[in-house]
Amino acid sequence: MIPRPILPCGLLAAALALFPRAVPAAPIAQPPRHVLTAAEWRADLAVLARELPARHRNAFHEISRAQFDSMVAALDRAIPTLEDPAVILGMARIVAAIGDGHTRLTLPEEPAVAFSQAHSTTPPPKLPGLMFHHFPVRFRLYSDGLFVALADSAHVELCGRRVEKIGHATATDALAAVRPCVAVDNEMGARLVAPEVLGIPEVLDALGLSERNAPPSFVFEDGRGVRVMELGSLPLGAPVRWISARERDRVPAPLWQQRPEAFFWLAPAGDGHTLYAQVNRILDSPDETLAAFAARLADTLAHGKFDRLALDLRQNSGGSNELNRSLVRALAASPKLARPGHLFVILGPGTFSAAGMLASQLEYLTPALFVGEPGGARPSGYGDAKKFQLPNSGLTVRASSVAWRDWSVDESRPWIAPDLPAAPSSADDRAGIDPALARIVAFPAAPDLVTVVREALAAGGDSSRLWWTVYRYANDARTYADTAQVKAAGALLPKP
Repeated sequence: MIPRPILPCGLLAAALALFPRAVPAAPIAQPPRHVLTAAEWRADLAVLARELPARHRNAFHEISRAQFDSMVAALDRAIPTLEDPAVILGMARIVAAIGDGHTRLTLPEEPAVAFSQAHSTTPPPKLPGLMFHHFPVRFRLYSDGLFVALADSAHVELCGRRVEKIGHATATDALAAVRPCVAVDNEMGARLVAPEVLGIPEVLDALGLSERNAPPSFVFEDGRGVRVMELGSLPLGAPVRWISARERDRVPAPLWQQRPEAFFWLAPAGDGHTLYAQVNRILDSPDETLAAFAARLADTLAHGKFDRLALDLRQNSGGSNELNRSLVRALAASPKLARPGHLFVILGPGTFSAAGMLASQLEYLTPALFVGEPGGARPSGYGDAKKFQLPNSGLTVRASSVAWRDWSVDESRPWIAPDLPAAPSSADDRAGIDPALARIVAFPAAPDLVTVVREALAAGGDSSRLWWTVYRYANDARTYADTAQVKAAGALLPKP
């Protein structure tokens, strides 16, 4: 998980304040750069403070009104001493404090370089001078640390290197500093989004991670040695093609990374008895509706040699919850998937919004085993964001308008925990290895309930999730009479 800020005295003090770094009050060699005046920024902040609580379904489910007002007042006081990027980041931090991933202020980046989980376009700010830049690298947090995952062609040699320092801070401290500024449902979402935000020069400057108006230095390590270098930013408007270490080294892509642009698709996996289905959008594609895909998937299972399914939702940031029904019904009705150990659902930090709701519905209505990492969506949370723009800057704010309820009575659970944990390392990524699919393919064929529980426990699966697997088995009309399996599997688990 991304740690909460525990920083040395003075190193990143601004990251612990209620707003990003202020320009020193007096005297300064370089005055603050402004595209908007302090009065214009304060007017935008006033609109944000008024409209966000008014438009959100329940803005104070994580923080109190008093805390929100205090953050707004602190930023309002600081605006005359802040440069524009610091004001923007300060407002992003206020919005992120609401505590759900759909409610966010979109940083003013170009779509070609920006990370986004949105399903609708975000207009640019009113003034080009407010646009943020991006370094020629993109960071990703793996099980073994923060690494350069992608780079442009001029910096592709950095791909696969561990990030040791970013500007003045260690990678751990840099992640902790940016964490309060990213809007997410849970800490898995933060693992996905925070490294992307560290790729923005203006963010590093606003948080005090780099010197003002100077390219920050980075410390990279690749097992053979350490490299210290400065990175400039990509020019605005220039096309960029991101390259991975795997592509650089001509390593074949694993199945789950072969068709990220496809809405949904099927392929055999492993020994040929596992059908792999990747769903990357909860939307109808231009060529096929999700309902038609669900019917095709059901038909493939019914008439093919496949006796188990791996449903991959790792790259699915959602869409429309109403479209989940056809897929859930198709999987719940399949005789081949009626027992545990035949339907596997792969989750990761990128599983968000309607994809998280799909996972929750499958958890309740099918004997699915969850593989990989916890998803980036809360099972009970807020969504269906509505956009509004701030009048002077034109920055876009999204506010959740609907409260979605999970089937579980525990509305506070942050995610669906995996039965079969399989977090990728940077080495896995470089080698084209998918530990989640490998775990599914290696799972025992035609397992009984006891084998399922034993295998999941050996893999480090969550015992409360496994109790639900046993309970569901005991209350399914197709398996309820198998009391011996229920008792034997329950005996393997700690008391709930």
